[in-house]
Order: sequence, then structure tokens, then C-alpha cells
Amino acid sequence: MQLRQPTTAFFNGVVSEYANGRLVVEIDTGHTLRALVNPRTKVALLKPADFTDLQEGTYIASTGTDRGNDLMEASDLRIIEEKMRGVGEGFRPFHGGVDAAATMNAKIVSVATGVVPPEINVRLRGRDMKIVLADGAPILFQTVGDATQLKPGAAVSLFTVRSRTGTTDVVRVNIGQGGYVPKF
Repeated sequence: MQLRQPTTAFFNGVVSEYANGRLVVEIDTGHTLRALVNPRTKVALLKPADFTDLQEGTYIASTGTDRGNDLMEASDLRIIEEKMRGVGEGFRPFHGGVDAAATMNAKIVSVATGVVPPEINVRLRGRDMKIVLADGAPILFQTVGDATQLKPGAAVSLFTVRSRTGTTDVVRVNIGQGGYVPKF
């Protein structure tokens, strides 16, 4: 028997069931996804924040479009809890996005509200960059969660890998809180 190579996929949906590492999600295409959650699965909780929560020294993560000249237009911006400061620091392409998609994890140096759109000035590994928010881009608080928060009705986004043995394993799950519905 020849084993299949793992493949990755992103899904958005609502939890139907979770027990003993087995997750069932009604995905937004109308199908049901059955996947496995293991101790290595990363769980993040996301709840709404706003522009006034962006302060000098705050550690953030963003996904968006690289506009060149050290400027990123963010499609979402996450305020990362303090105990995760420095995790994933850097600027890199976002695999799974469009060609100019990128991600950035950095520390806020300043927030310039006197310009339109407001600019968030960040520093990562000695490099200064600017972030502007795309229209409608959410600002969120992101904290570490665990699988016990995978309750029926919870809005989730999943990053999965199809293992060589044919199972769908959850690598990362974002769980929306406070009315936020996560999307990959």
C-alpha cells in the first residue's frame, strides 16, 4: 500500500461536536468536516478589540497585502497576549493567500491617528514598517486557548493537514468569541 502525501487546507465553520479528540464541524460550504485534534494542535481565542487598544509596545500579528516600501495593508490585526510576545516575529509571505499576501508579527512603536488612514508603526528585528487597516478589517485580541473550548455552536477557522494515513488532523484552530466569526 502506498501512503498519500499530506496536504493542507483551511476551513471555516461551526462546531457540531467535540469529544475525545474528534471534532465535527459544519463548514461554510454546507459540508461536514470530521477531523482529529491532538496535544500539538494550537488553539487561539479571538474576540473583538478596537483601534484605541493599539498602544506603543503592544505585540501584534497581522495578515494582509504587502504594498511595498515597508507598508502592509492589513486585512486583520490581532493584539497578542503578553506571554506570547516575540512568537513568530517577522514579515513573510502568507501561504494560502493571494500572491501579495503576507503576515507580520511585530511590536508597535507608535500609532499615527493624524493621517487617513491611521498608520501603525511597528518594529520587527530592527526593521521599521507601517501598517494601515483595510476597510472593514477587524482588530482582535488573541489569547491561547485549549480544546475544551471547542463547544457546539462555536464559530471556528481551521488549518488542517491530511496525513499520510488519510486522517484530517487539525494543526491550528481559531475560536471566535464575543460575536466574532473567524475566517482564514
